[in-house]
Amino acid sequence: MSAGSALSFNWGDYYGDGFVLFFDLTRDIDMDALVSNVTGLDNGFKFLSFDSNNQATDIALASGDFNLSVNVPEPTSIAIMGLSLVGLASLRRRKAK
Repeated sequence: MSAGSALSFNWGDYYGDGFVLFFDLTRDIDMDALVSNVTGLDNGFKFLSFDSNNQATDIALASGDFNLSVNVPEPTSIAIMGLSLVGLASLRRRKAK
């Protein structure tokens, strides 16, 4: 996803017939989901797409492992790396005292 794109994620555990995830997207993305230590998913997953009338337009059945990944903008990854190095330096300084 490019900078400025948003992914809204909600988990609906109040449904009695399954595990429901809601994604509110403004454009198409490739989505993978990893679910572990969950029982009762023996028949796999169902991915549904809805039109403006809330009618299911696309149903995809899947099973196995899935992944959701979002590209981190370059300035953010540099900031994360910088914070990591500062943390390591402070640990080393603390041990030296």
